[in-house]
Amino acid sequence: MIRFLRKQRSRGDWIRLSDHLSSLLLKAIFALLLLLAIFQLAMQNDTVRGMLTSTDRWEGTRLN
Repeated sequence: MIRFLRKQRSRGDWIRLSDHLSSLLLKAIFALLLLLAIFQLAMQNDTVRGMLTSTDRWEGTRLN
C-alpha cells in the first residue's frame, strides 16, 4: 500500500483503489451489523446474559 502511494498514479488507479477500499468498508459494516444482531439475540437468553454481563447480579445494590 505504501509503495502504491509513493508512485505517480493515474486517475484510474485511484478509482480502483477507492472501489477496493469501499468494498472492504461495506463488508466490515455488514459484518459488524450481523454481529450486533447476533449479540442482541443472545442477550435475550438469560443464561447467555448471565455469562456476558453482571448487571442482573448488581441490580438493587449500591455501587459506592
